[in-house]
Amino acid sequence: MVIIEQYPVAVVLCIVTMLCWGSWANTQKRVGKTWRFELFHWDYVIGVLVAAILFAFTLGSSGGAGRPVLLFAGVGLVAAAIVLDAVAYRRLAGQTAKNATLGLALSMICGLLMGFFYRFVAAAMAPDFVAMEPGKVGPYTAMVLFAAGLAASNFVFNTILMRSPVSGEPLTPASYFRGTVQDHFWGVAGGMIWAAGMTLSIITFGVAGPAISSGLDQGATMVAAAWGVFVWREFATASEGTATRLGPQPSMPNRAKWKAFLADNREV
Repeated sequence: MVIIEQYPVAVVLCIVTMLCWGSWANTQKRVGKTWRFELFHWDYVIGVLVAAILFAFTLGSSGGAGRPVLLFAGVGLVAAAIVLDAVAYRRLAGQTAKNATLGLALSMICGLLMGFFYRFVAAAMAPDFVAMEPGKVGPYTAMVLFAAGLAASNFVFNTILMRSPVSGEPLTPASYFRGTVQDHFWGVAGGMIWAAGMTLSIITFGVAGPAISSGLDQGATMVAAAWGVFVWREFATASEGTATRLGPQPSMPNRAKWKAFLADNREV
């Protein structure tokens, strides 16, 4: 199997992971106006599982440094950027107190759960990918097992959310089969992008180290925010002064076009 042994290569791949994890949600934005997230998530899980199997039978079946101080400072700046992103998003128009409280509660719960899953994946893997100890698995096998668990749990938790959604009307299993080819395509694509990032993350974990790997991976929040600011223009209708703090904004004659673009692509 292909393994990573050079520290600089591991750091670069951690950055690629950050880009993947910060970009996969754009696939949901492409169909979010007409395709509910609960339905999107079925295809997303399929994409994760397919990508995991592909990596296992390609990179997993072939192939046979220092600690830059500035990189730690960079991770600290990523954390600061995440906090500033959160402050900026609070200024968006149309956020009611009820929605903000519910969103904060769900974000905290999801954050706690996401903070624990990685350690279990890492614990299942052998410290040495070349001479693996009994009872441990390699990174590609670990990814396939993780994807299989994700798929199995999706039948439980996503089914519950479809019947009792956080927002919107309840959905039935038949709703999934009413989607277009494009709806399903973007869901699978989103899952494959996320799985690519996850795979790169776990094959570089031992070389880059947990601090660098986890720190750069969590910078995905900043990448996602950058997509929202500069591509989806989520702050085009924000309160006075917010947009100017985030970077160059479209000129006044083009704002009407951006608002029309947002109306056509905004998530449900």
